[in-house]
Amino acid sequence: MKTSTTKKLKKFSVAIFWIVIWQIFALIINEEILIVSPFKVFLKTLDNLQDKTFYLAIFNTSWKILMGFLLGLFIGVILSFISYKFKTFKDFIYPLVQFIKSVPVVSFIMLLLMFLNSKYLSVFIPAIMSFAIFYTNILEGLLSIDYKILEMAKIFSISTKNKLKYIYLHSLKPYLYSGASLAMGISFKAGLSAEVIGIADKTIGRMLYESKVYLDIANLFSYTFVAMIIAIIFEKIILFILRRFL
Repeated sequence: MKTSTTKKLKKFSVAIFWIVIWQIFALIINEEILIVSPFKVFLKTLDNLQDKTFYLAIFNTSWKILMGFLLGLFIGVILSFISYKFKTFKDFIYPLVQFIKSVPVVSFIMLLLMFLNSKYLSVFIPAIMSFAIFYTNILEGLLSIDYKILEMAKIFSISTKNKLKYIYLHSLKPYLYSGASLAMGISFKAGLSAEVIGIADKTIGRMLYESKVYLDIANLFSYTFVAMIIAIIFEKIILFILRRFL
C-alpha cells in the first residue's frame, strides 16, 4: 500500500516538475504564437469539453485507431504463427515487415491517399504500424520457447489446447504485453498523422490541422494533450484486458 502511494506521489511530482518547466519556458519566451502557458491550455481544454463536436471528434478518432490496432494485432498474431511453423513463409514475409518498419509513416499515408478516402486512413495506417510490432514481438516470443518443453509435451501427449494455454500463451505473455503497449502509442501517433495529412472531417487530426493553420496554439496544445490522455487510457484498458483474460 505504501509502495503504491509512494509511486503515485513520485509520478505526480515528476508531472508537476515538467509543468513548472513548461510554465518557465512560456514566461521566458513570452510569445503565445510559439508556446502558451499550461494554465491557458487547461482553460482551453475545459472550454473544449463543453463542445459537443469535440466529443464527436474524439469518438471518430478513437474508434478508428482502435479498429486499426485490433486489425494489426489479429494479422500480426496469425502471420507470426504461420512464420513460426513454416520457415519459407517467414523468409518470404521478412522483407515486407522490414519495409514497414523502415519506411516513414508519412510515405504510407501519401501512398494510401491515392487509393483510399481520407476518413479510412486512421484505420489502415495504425493497422500497418501495429501489425509490424505485433508480428515481430510474437514471433520472437515463439522462437524463444524451449524446444525441449515442446518435445516433452509431445511425449506425454498433451492436448493442443493445453499446449496453447500452458506453453505458448504462457511464454508469449511478456512479448504480447510489451507489443500492445508500444503498438497502442504508435497507432495513435500514426492515426493522428494520417488525419492531419488527410484532413479527415470531424476528427482530432482535423482540429490539430485547423489549429496550426489559424495559429491557435492554445488549441493545438489542448488537442495534443487530450489525444495523449486518450492514448494512455486505451493502453491501460488494453493491458488490463490482456492481463485479466490471458
